[in-house]
Amino acid sequence: MLLISGLTGGNGEDRRVEFIIPDSARKAGVGHFYIEASCNGMFGADNMDPVDPNRTFRLNSADLVVPNMEAWHVLHDFDTLHQLNNDLPGDSSLAKRALWAANQMMNVFQEGDVDSLKDCRKVAEMVLGKGWEEAIEKDSKKAEKQDGTLWAIGHW
Repeated sequence: MLLISGLTGGNGEDRRVEFIIPDSARKAGVGHFYIEASCNGMFGADNMDPVDPNRTFRLNSADLVVPNMEAWHVLHDFDTLHQLNNDLPGDSSLAKRALWAANQMMNVFQEGDVDSLKDCRKVAEMVLGKGWEEAIEKDSKKAEKQDGTLWAIGHW
């Protein structure tokens, strides 16, 4: 099984340093991974400017870890609630419920207690719905099989 994924370091929003090995690769018991080390950012070397031949980069760390997927799910739940609160009108009911739930998740979370992660997810489900990730994945698979119609509406 060949897996390819782009990773980018740095400290900004364009940082992408995680790669989750798919279940199929774990079940196969073997995988081939190709790691590219390149001297550029997420969208090339300074976006569109020519590459500075004297610019250097340093690989600070490379770790193979087994993540706590329940913790990752809590992170995604919290991030979704955060986005709802930030992107919806401030006076909307859903934005206020998202803010309340995100705050409640922080109250429920107990450092070092992995069982509190389940409790955090239950709080998030009060806004996002039970099994919201699975429902989105299921709908996405249905959408892949459908023929779509695209309507372009606007001004020239």
